[in-house]
Amino acid sequence: MLYVCEDCVDDAGLEPFFTQHAFRHGCDVCGADIAAPIGALVEHIEAALAGQFAEAMPVALRPGEEATWYPGTTWSTDELLWDLVGLDLRDQPKLFFALVDAMGTERRWSTADPTVMPEHERLRLDWARFCWRIKHEGRFFLLSDPRERAALDELGRRCIAFGLIQTLPVGTKLIRARRQWERPWTTPTELGPPPGEVAVQSNRMSPPGISLFYAADDEGTALAEMQEPGTYAVAEFEVLKPAPALDLTRVPPVPSFFDPEARRSRSSILFLTHFAEEISRPIARDDRVHLEYIPTHVVTEYFRREFREVHLLGIRYGSAQRVGGVCTALFAGATAVVGGHPGEEEPDGRWLRLVRRWERRQ
Repeated sequence: MLYVCEDCVDDAGLEPFFTQHAFRHGCDVCGADIAAPIGALVEHIEAALAGQFAEAMPVALRPGEEATWYPGTTWSTDELLWDLVGLDLRDQPKLFFALVDAMGTERRWSTADPTVMPEHERLRLDWARFCWRIKHEGRFFLLSDPRERAALDELGRRCIAFGLIQTLPVGTKLIRARRQWERPWTTPTELGPPPGEVAVQSNRMSPPGISLFYAADDEGTALAEMQEPGTYAVAEFEVLKPAPALDLTRVPPVPSFFDPEARRSRSSILFLTHFAEEISRPIARDDRVHLEYIPTHVVTEYFRREFREVHLLGIRYGSAQRVGGVCTALFAGATAVVGGHPGEEEPDGRWLRLVRRWERRQ
């Protein structure tokens, strides 16, 4: 029998199992002194699955025929462990396939009630349908459709529930980078967001014609987001008033399936994690109106105009170009910058100030 240790499995929710079942017997995976028999681990996993998942039972296509099919959605054992339970053993393939073999490579699994989809799968499917509809069916009157409104309201409720609304305090510093060509960019007008009439590029959070203030927490991330070599004017701006923002970098880590206390929040966190990853997904930087940006444009407009819980002034998200980097899209156009583009001030006034600028070549 194979013996495995807690470090090889590396799942916080399984720590109580190893405390109870591991003893002085060498781990067959890494050689550690304390390990537990894989048979006991399989029993523990299957006990945790009970109530949510069950072995799928095939039914005959027609009475008296040998041919069978599985009603509802089913998964193989490896799909169940990897995709639904989240037992991430990519660094331990020997252990993973040993678990699959012990549980049965030929078994099919379904939800305990085959007619009910796991909540996080339902949420992800609903979101995929929402994205498809607004890309391919219509988007300009979407909030009049109860399906679209429900999808966005569901997202908003879960963001509130998990504390993703955070306020940038007065004095928060944000960094912008702008490519320089024939002359330096030096003024607030040049270094701030462009006016709407010249904002012709489709950006992550805004379609052509809508100007937002895109920035990063640090210089490295701001330059990485530019995606091409050249000479850049780098500018530090200061926030002059409290700015509530949806902070997608604060989505909690996905809890272990094997932690019964945290399991109730697992589906919501999986959904928010998937959503945050979609928002940060890399997309080519060019002059095309990217179809893949449309869902984020709609989400941005929802949180800017329709979200009733808090008057938000921005969205924070993980950088698509720099691991660990954080970007911010503030709902601020060219007339939100002190000394910036002339014209009628935005409803929120001028609440961003240029502090300093410098140059970098990359």
